[in-house]
Amino acid sequence: MQERLRVIAQAAEVGRTRTVVDAVTTDPSDNRILECAVDGQADLIVSNGHHQLEPGRYGKIPILTGPDFRRTLGLR
Repeated sequence: MQERLRVIAQAAEVGRTRTVVDAVTTDPSDNRILECAVDGQADLIVSNGHHQLEPGRYGKIPILTGPDFRRTLGLR
């Protein structure tokens, strides 16, 4: 797991968002994830949050649970 986190950290970029989202009322901090996804032109969002970012989509960005994402990749 540590090696995977290192690889992600090396590829990650820190940036500021320009988009303002107010779509998640149960946990407003999750709107930051949507803002990053929109501005970063994400292909999808993977979230295991209990109450936030429920599976579905935000705009054109699909939101998958971890298990659904692993199944998409052919992993268990």
